[in-house]
Amino acid sequence: MRRIAHIIHRWVGLGAFLWLAVLGFTGIVLDHHEWSWFRQYPVTDAFASEQMMREQVKGTLLRQFALNPDDASQMIAGGERGLWRTSDGGQSWTGVAYQGAEGTPRLLAMFGDLASPWDRVWIATNQGLWMADGGQGPARAAALPGKSINFLGQDEQSGALLGVADHSQAFIYDPIHAALTWVPLPDNVENLPDISLVRLLQDWHVGQGLFDGTLTLLWNDIAGVALVVLGITGFLFWFLPRRWKSNKGPQLKTKRATLRWLFRFHGPVLGLIVFVPIITLSLSGVFLDHARPLIPSLKEISLSQAILPGSYDLSSFDGEVHAIIPGTEKGTYWIATRLGLLKTSQDGKTWTYDPATPLPVQKLTGHPHVNYRDGVAFMGTHGGPNYVKLERDGAWAKVEGLGLRLMFQDAGRVGESWVYKSSGGFFTGDLFGDIRPLSFSQPQIAGMPIGLMLEDLHTGLMISTGFIWVNDLAAILAIILSVTGLINWWHRKWA
Repeated sequence: MRRIAHIIHRWVGLGAFLWLAVLGFTGIVLDHHEWSWFRQYPVTDAFASEQMMREQVKGTLLRQFALNPDDASQMIAGGERGLWRTSDGGQSWTGVAYQGAEGTPRLLAMFGDLASPWDRVWIATNQGLWMADGGQGPARAAALPGKSINFLGQDEQSGALLGVADHSQAFIYDPIHAALTWVPLPDNVENLPDISLVRLLQDWHVGQGLFDGTLTLLWNDIAGVALVVLGITGFLFWFLPRRWKSNKGPQLKTKRATLRWLFRFHGPVLGLIVFVPIITLSLSGVFLDHARPLIPSLKEISLSQAILPGSYDLSSFDGEVHAIIPGTEKGTYWIATRLGLLKTSQDGKTWTYDPATPLPVQKLTGHPHVNYRDGVAFMGTHGGPNYVKLERDGAWAKVEGLGLRLMFQDAGRVGESWVYKSSGGFFTGDLFGDIRPLSFSQPQIAGMPIGLMLEDLHTGLMISTGFIWVNDLAAILAIILSVTGLINWWHRKWA
């Protein structure tokens, strides 16, 4: 058994280490959306897949917008690569500067203030809250410097801004008095739902499914680094003795010490530590490569809260808060989390899972996008469906009859109509699915963010749509390497 395991481990490792190293490095980067260079540093798009160009490079350059309600041809819009304005219905664009900013802030949300929607446009970024005149001048810092504001809405009754900072803290900001109030989040949540195997596998792969806060992300990072380092140390352990045979090389004592260090670092020190995370990453990666046909059956496999890891009891909200929308009474809210909508009463003292959540997050592979514009709540997933809630105490209604696979990234009211933004472009229509595309060009900006290139490489789409089978093979080989490596170490121990 030992000899067979040794032979398999050696040749499988030599055959797979390069691509496993690529998957490890790109996986680390993709798990860290907070890294600005990931979203902004430009590289050539010459090698991008057609799907990446259509849905990400072109579809997300502009994510959020604000319209002049008196002239819908005037718009200020942007995304993580910049901010622009147009006065001719999107046929041409002019860049808008962030006055005094360090580099280019990543725009994460924006809208026109309900009291003055074109003169006062609120902009949420990874460098705090900004404000701009929709028609002229730069954006200027307004509040919360140093905070990454991933969600921003406005209470149409009080005029206060509702936001989320760092995916962890919900806040209320009174722009008239410049008063900031943090919404207290609970130590425990009542009536949390069970989750499906689909949700668990997705969370495992992106660093959210085992421990509270960012510990699972760290777990995945270590596994990603290990895939790179294990490949390098394993290759050197095989290559150096053969290299030394062809020339004199270092002294015998040095050779032995080098090989002993490589073995101990490769196996006992690193290999044993990352055995479990490599297995979980590999299995969940195979699932995500083929998620679409598997989702219906895996959604029906329910996992009780009693057997789930600690990250599913929401005892910590670090990285868990995606949006906040006002509740039916003053001081009450809904917050969107990885496990669905939670509703509160008594000024945040009591929280419970809302079973009326239209999209059961606990059974999905992704996270629904939640927005709140002009008193209307929106919720949708990539490719649909989309839901709206017109009244605070009303029910969620499914947007029927779209005839288009899209998710509302942002929305803005113009009179009795609405304008929507999705990865497919801009659309206009009503709240019930009668919409049509608008003819908008894109700002002229070269290349694509390096993060999108790495995502394209990680999925294999940059090479071929059929490359997912190579990724599957790499995942299986990673499992084989982990098992045979454990067998080898068990027999050799510390050599």
